[in-house]
Amino acid sequence: MAMSGRSISPDTSDLDREQRRITRALDRGAPGDEAIFSKNKTPQQKELARRKSQYYNDVFAHREPNSSPRDRVSRESMIMTDVKTNVIIQDEYTFITDLSYSLSTRYQRPESSISVTVAHSACLLFGGTFDPAYTMTITALGSQLQPVTNKRNASLLAKAMDEALGVPPNRGLIKFVPVAEENLATGGKTVAGEIEELAKAAAEENANLKRSLSRNALRSTKKQSTTSLRNPKAAGGQLQTHHEDVLTPVSERPTSSLITATSPVQGELDLKDEKVRRVGRRKSFIAGLFGKG
Repeated sequence: MAMSGRSISPDTSDLDREQRRITRALDRGAPGDEAIFSKNKTPQQKELARRKSQYYNDVFAHREPNSSPRDRVSRESMIMTDVKTNVIIQDEYTFITDLSYSLSTRYQRPESSISVTVAHSACLLFGGTFDPAYTMTITALGSQLQPVTNKRNASLLAKAMDEALGVPPNRGLIKFVPVAEENLATGGKTVAGEIEELAKAAAEENANLKRSLSRNALRSTKKQSTTSLRNPKAAGGQLQTHHEDVLTPVSERPTSSLITATSPVQGELDLKDEKVRRVGRRKSFIAGLFGKG
């Protein structure tokens, strides 16, 4: 009876554990990714991995199917990263190259499309203290900074900075800044201008291809008409050849009193008879002229 007055509350610890098990924090990349700043990797291994990634990026870039000019320009657009930290970085070259490789992996583009600027040993007050901290600003086209992409990259880049500088994620600030195509330029051309030029070039190429195909089709038509005039049988005529005449049955051949078929032997006999008649006429003419002796 004493238990009836006691309030029964559900066990929240089991529920919390179940929720944590279902929604775990994102602490690693996609299958096949490795930690770029892993301390277990030697500089030679990092350089080898970087070269392999660059090689396969270049190879498969040529195998990709034809896409729109906007997609091609977006895949090669610049990713700009500015890092400021109050940590003293001893090897700036290694840090920048590793960060550049990490960004190229995350945004799936060659390292030639990555720009990294690092300002270390800065006087940085973060969260009211001067403990090790950093700020990172990533600037790119809006199509490259989608919410889902930012969520994944924020977790992975924070982990990479923790491994490289020893700064925990709660002491870092990552800001994603989208830029319009009209406000980002490389090589003296804005992204919008480059897309427009590629679209015009593609349209001209398609027009030239259509003209070439129509020209070839016209030539083929003229050739077929010329062939039909020279060879009526090819155009559907029913002219009878010598071979067909030989193979035609005798019962189907037309008979005529003016045209008769003779064999070669009969032809020779006729020629001999004609010669004999001519000789006889010549002798009779001479005999009549001079008289019989």
